[in-house]
Amino acid sequence: MLGAVNPPVFENSLFTFETAEELGAAVKDEDERYVYWRGTNPTVDLAQRKLAALERGERAKCFGSGMGAISATISSLVSAGDHVLVLGAVYGPTTQFLRYLEKFGVSHTHVDDLAAGDSAIRPSTRILYFESPSYMAYQIVDITEVTAWARERGLLTVMDNTWSTPLFQKPLTMGGGPRRALAVEVRRRAQRPRGRRRRGAVAAGQAAGVAGVPAVRGRDVAA
Repeated sequence: MLGAVNPPVFENSLFTFETAEELGAAVKDEDERYVYWRGTNPTVDLAQRKLAALERGERAKCFGSGMGAISATISSLVSAGDHVLVLGAVYGPTTQFLRYLEKFGVSHTHVDDLAAGDSAIRPSTRILYFESPSYMAYQIVDITEVTAWARERGLLTVMDNTWSTPLFQKPLTMGGGPRRALAVEVRRRAQRPRGRRRRGAVAAGQAAGVAGVPAVRGRDVAA
């Protein structure tokens, strides 16, 4: 950014424009133009581009919490009448959020394995959601197998990768084509293990801060 070895931190909340017409054009293209800090700004934009590169994704979006990232990701991919298939153990608040979506006509089903998934899948199933390793239970999922299974059935895969982080695994590189996209929540809470910990949520003690980042691959979803 600006050729700086250490990019500056932009602390302003507002951006100026020469004319009202220029402001109007920027508001219509706020994903790409800087209008107000809450939408996007050079500092967050740079962080998102670096996180997308770290995940080997096409786009990434920073949120103030892991559940912010998860709820925004799922909400953006489903509509009333859609169904979400959940594989294995997942973070408790994620299940609570899926239950909340029922009031808007979005249903979900939990299954323990892909064999059960074949029985639970519906014509309205839009997403296969899973974690690996899973929250607290540390269940490991064969990501390549799961994404291939979902792709064959026309499903988008959304994976919570909090425990491993992109340092140890990059789910977006594990199989798939343009029809498949993985939305990866990089960290729910940036924390260090004290006693026990969760990959992205909490278990016993947490440190540092709270954040959430979905990264995507697949232009139909990245858009």
